[in-house]
This record gives sequence, structure tokens and C-alpha cells, in this order.
Amino acid sequence: MKTKGISFFEQHVEKIVLGVSGVVFVSVLVWQLFPTTVKVDGKNVALGDLDREISTKTEMLKRKLDTENTPLSEQLKGKLPPTIDGSAYSAIAAARTLSPDALPQIEPRLARAIQSSGGVGSDTYYVPVLAAAKMGSTLQFDDTVDATFIQQNPKAKELPAFVGASLDVSWLVPSATLDAKALFAEFAKFTQEAKAIPPGWYRNNLFLVDVVFERQEVLPDGTNGATNQVEVLPAAFTLRDKIVQNPDATLRDAVWESLSDTSTQRAVLQPEFIPTKRGNFSAASMLNDPSEAAEGEDPKLRSLRKNVAKQSLEVSRLEEDLKALGGPLEDTSKEDKKREDEEKNESGSGNRGGSGNSGQNRPGGGLGGGGLSGGMGGGKNTGGADPRDEATKEKRIKMTKTLREKKARLASLQKELEKLGASVEASKAVGPFDPKSQDRLVVWAHDLGVLPGKTYRYRVALRPYNPFFTYAGLLDREQKSLAGPFTMDTPVSTWSDPVTVAPRIAFFVTDAVPGEGRLGIGQVSVEIYTYQDGERRVERVTLQPGDLIAAKEDDAETGYYLVDVVADPTAERGGADRRASAIAIIQAENGKLYEVKVPSTEVRSDRRLNLQDEVELAKAEAEQRSANDDGDSKAGEGTQAPPPRGPSGG
Repeated sequence: MKTKGISFFEQHVEKIVLGVSGVVFVSVLVWQLFPTTVKVDGKNVALGDLDREISTKTEMLKRKLDTENTPLSEQLKGKLPPTIDGSAYSAIAAARTLSPDALPQIEPRLARAIQSSGGVGSDTYYVPVLAAAKMGSTLQFDDTVDATFIQQNPKAKELPAFVGASLDVSWLVPSATLDAKALFAEFAKFTQEAKAIPPGWYRNNLFLVDVVFERQEVLPDGTNGATNQVEVLPAAFTLRDKIVQNPDATLRDAVWESLSDTSTQRAVLQPEFIPTKRGNFSAASMLNDPSEAAEGEDPKLRSLRKNVAKQSLEVSRLEEDLKALGGPLEDTSKEDKKREDEEKNESGSGNRGGSGNSGQNRPGGGLGGGGLSGGMGGGKNTGGADPRDEATKEKRIKMTKTLREKKARLASLQKELEKLGASVEASKAVGPFDPKSQDRLVVWAHDLGVLPGKTYRYRVALRPYNPFFTYAGLLDREQKSLAGPFTMDTPVSTWSDPVTVAPRIAFFVTDAVPGEGRLGIGQVSVEIYTYQDGERRVERVTLQPGDLIAAKEDDAETGYYLVDVVADPTAERGGADRRASAIAIIQAENGKLYEVKVPSTEVRSDRRLNLQDEVELAKAEAEQRSANDDGDSKAGEGTQAPPPRGPSGG
């Protein structure tokens, strides 16, 4: 074979390929049979480091072996029976069993207490039996909503109560009472078959997460309309929407933390109304049992008693809320500024004290111990300030000022009440708010979804926090479903008595005399109460059959006519008045509705008494404002500014 013209590579290519393959094969074989690293405790260790790793492990094992351990007998001391005599031992050995109390229970108690899911527990727990609340009275209030609130809460304008140009509104406040003390006691109960719920599952507290009132319209024919849930007021605190959105342990902890605050829990159960001009709604109206007004009682005295009760309750609750925030806090910024100016004038220098030093020289360090600007270098070092803390200080200052004003107002009202010979103690508010210890806990809601002339009734259910929530893993199979709901609701109460929403203009026939008047066909005395733009007024008119019942000064028509005055021989006026009594028959403008008005009943009407109180209260507040304005004016006239002081004080 000729090799001329064939290169060396071409002549030996087969040998080269075979040689390279052999080298690769040998390398892989050596790598597999003779590794360069080994695994020690799950990690790769190079062969060169193997001796050092083994030495380290050996030293650690030696130290553990040399450590003097507590004897097992000492560890079990007090947990086993101290001695067992021969006969007892023989009995135990023969039975081949040990008493359940012979050895300590070693189950992980802490893990059982904090476990929230998974597994199945063996314990059966007592399931609380909750009682339904009892429906109470339903009151109507009229007021004018603050325009600023509507501007800040645009959605409120969409409510039917605020449709139109006027912000005058009428609403109903249904109430109910609950034996909260008995309800709370249910969570601690146990039986021979069921253990008590561990207090840690509900923080040994009664958290009432929500109160749900339902409204039903009573139709003119006596049948009932649809049932609707009373909505929460705009911008009011509520947890209703949150507890239905996949609640978990995080929400549970947040609810615990939130409702542990007295003012927050109170906002759920006893909500205030939205800001209004008159502030006619008062929690005292719902909490204090209304006393029967004696016939002929002075309206001013009755109104004064109600006002004292209202102010007393507001002072009490304001003190509670302030205490929760850290206590009262006075605004001393003006005093600081005045002190600084005096020091500058006395020194003749405009720089004494330094910029931003206000608050450092005041007693106690100023606002909460340091002041808003104390030690902040003229505002340059504000990075360390906590805005939430500053906001809390401002809130405490405002609340302290309000509390001081309310206390002064309350003291003034109490003095007036004492002058009239009435008891101040009888008008004081109820005790402090503490749900789990109150056997008469009053709850209510504000219903803006009602219309004048319509009749409604209400029922309620409360939603306490469910202590089994998130503890499914510690419940047996039969009780595991208890851990699902976030709340453990009370049964729904029975329906309340029907209540008709009165129009904001109301009238009452307070007297009727037959055979009198210019035509000799009888006449009546009527009180017409009107409400407009935050002001309640009353006008008294004398009418004869055929007259329209209307207030002349306010040009307000009631929509009714006086039809007739009929003598009532069964009624006596009493006293020296020997005139015959009568009843009034009125008719609506559409001619379809007749009503009979009995003056003796009209005079004692709760609605009339409440409206009288509103008028008297408005009058008293107007007089107080006028007195305050006169006092401020006189104080300003009698006060002269001191002459300016020069650098040398002259």
C-alpha cells in the first residue's frame, strides 16, 4: 500500500481516537473508584481535611461523655411514688398494669394550648348556651347633619335620608338589653362530660364583635313587609365587613386588641350619631330609665333633669376615653411662649433660650414630657418624632379642653337643679361601661333608612367572638365544626312594638271647649312644633272648626283641618275650671283620614314631652351662649394690655 501523499494524522487517526477514549475511560474509572471527597454529617469533606474533621468530632463526643448528667432518679424525684412495699409490688406485677397516676403525664401541654389546626383532640368542651337579647324602646330623633361631615363623606349624601337640599333628618334608634354577665359566665361553664373552654382561647374576655338589628315595615293593612338589616352609619367603626372576608388568626388577634379598648367596644354596642348642629341624640336617653313625669310638672325642670343626666354621662365617658389615651393633657404652648418673651425682654437679648427650646423649661417636660418642639432644634431634628404619638397628644389636649368645659357646664346645671329643689343624684348617669360584668347591657343602632309616616318594628342578634375559632386541632371530631365561624351568635330576639315615624312638624290638641269661639261652635288650643335647620320652635294657636292647622310664624302647614269639637261628658277638667271638656275631630287634606284627639291624652304624650324638652334645652343653651358672650365682652373691656418694656425694663 502506498503511503506517499498521505499525512501523518490521516495515517494514525484511528489510533489517536482510540487513545483519547482510553484516557477518558481510565479517568472516569479512577474518579469512581478513588473519590477525592467523602460525606461527613451530610456534607462533603476533602480527603486532605478528613483527619481534622474526625478529630473535631471525636473531641466533641469526648466532652459530651465527660459531662456529669443529673441522675434519672433525681429528674423523676417527686413524680413517682416514693416507695412501694412488697405486697403492693406483687399486686401491680400480677395486674401487669400501672395506675394512670403512677407516672407523670408527658403530653406537650404547651403545644396543645397554642395549636390551631391539624389533628384531632380527645377532649370535649362545654358549648355556651347564649340567650337572646330583649327588645327595648325605639326612640325618634330629629336634627340637622353637619355640612362638613357630608363634604368629608360623599357616600353619605346617597342615603335616602339626605336626598334633597335640606340636611334636616329624622331617624329611629331601636334598643335592646342583654344580660352580658350571664353570657360571659357561659364561657366558663363545665360539666362532668365537658371541660370548660380554656380562658386563653378568648383572652378571658367578652368580645362583642357586632350587633345586628333588623327592620321590618308594618303595612297599613296589618301585614308585614320585607325584612332589612339596619346599616352601620357612614364613617362609623365596624367589624361587620371584615369578619366575613376569610377570617384567620391574624384577624382574631387584631379584633382582640381592638375590642380590648373600652371606647372601641362601646362604639360597636352603643354608637354615637354623626355630627349634627343640635346634638339632640344622647346616650343618656337610651341608658337612663325614663321617669314618669308628674302631670303638670314644669317642663323646664324636666328638661333640666334630662340635660344633667346627658352632661353627666358625657363627662363620665370622656374621662374613660382620656384615661385610655394616657390621661388629661393641658396645652401649655401659650404659657411657654409668654415665658420665653419675658425672658428675652429681661435679658435684652433676642436669643436667650435658643430656637426650638419651648417645652424644656416647663414643669414635667411639657406635652407628655418633652413637648411638641422641645429639644428639636427649631424643628430641624424632627426625624425622631412619632407622628402617631403627636396626634395622640393633640387629641388628648382637645379632649381635655372639652372635658373642662363640660364639667363647668354640668356644675352650672346641677346648681340650677338644686335651686328648683330637685335631686342631683337621681339625674346622674349610669356606672362605667364594662360589658362582661353588666347584667343590663343596653345596645342600640341608628336607622336612617326610615321614612316619615311609615311604621316599623325591630329585632336584634348579637355576635360574640367564638372561643373555638382556630382551635379545630384541639377539638374532637364531633365538635370540630365549632371552630369554623368567627362569631357565636345569640338567637334572634322577638320583634319590638311597632313605631311610626312622626313628621318633623307635629301638633297636639292641648285643650278643647265646646260652644265657644266667635261662632259658638267650639274652639281648641293647639301646640305646633316645627323643626328647620337645627332649630326646634313651638307656636300655640287657637282654632275653630274649618280652620287649617298651621303655624303662622313659620308658615308651616300640618296637612290637617279641624272638623268639629264634641263635648265629652266623661272627662272632667278638675280644679276650679268648671268648663265642659271636649274632644277634637280632625281630617287630612285629602279628605280620607279622620282622627280623634283627646286633649288629656295629648298633653301627656311622650312625643310632646320630648319636643318640649328640646325647646327648653335650646332656649337654655341660647341663654348660656348669650351670657358667655357678655362675659367675654366685659372681660375684654376691663383688660388693658401692659405697656411695652424696653431693653432695660423701663
